[in-house]
Amino acid sequence: MGDTRLDNTFNWGEKVYRYVVTRVADDSTVVEDDYGNKYFDNRITLQLESPDGVIVNKTYTKSDFSGFIDSSYMKPDHCVLSAIAYRGVDKGRAVFVASVGSPDEMLDEFVYVEMRFSLSGDVDMRAIENLEDYE
Repeated sequence: MGDTRLDNTFNWGEKVYRYVVTRVADDSTVVEDDYGNKYFDNRITLQLESPDGVIVNKTYTKSDFSGFIDSSYMKPDHCVLSAIAYRGVDKGRAVFVASVGSPDEMLDEFVYVEMRFSLSGDVDMRAIENLEDYE
C-alpha cells in the first residue's frame, strides 16, 4: 500500500467541516504474510477541523484498535492498519471507520472499528460486523 492523503469537507449541522486522512508506511514495523511476503505497517493521521479550529489531530496505529479486535487476529505479524474513512454524520457525531486487515491487496480480510467523534473531539469506538451497513 502506498502513502495516501485525502482532504475533503462535509456538512455537520449548519457548518462545513474539513477532514484530512494521511496514511504513511511505518518502516519501523514490518509484517509478513503466510507466503513470506513482507509489508510495512501504516500510521494514519486524522485531522478534523471546524470553522473555529482543530477538533482532532491524532496519528493512529493498529495498536489503537487492539481492544476491539480479537487478539489472535491482532498479532503483529498478521495485519496492518489499512485505512480510516469518513462515513457520515449520525446522531450529532462525525463517523469514521478504521480497517485493520491483511496487507495483501488481493485478500479481503478486514476487521472494522467505528470511530464516532463529538464536536469537542471525544471519540467512542466499537467493532462493527458489517461495513455494508454504511452503504
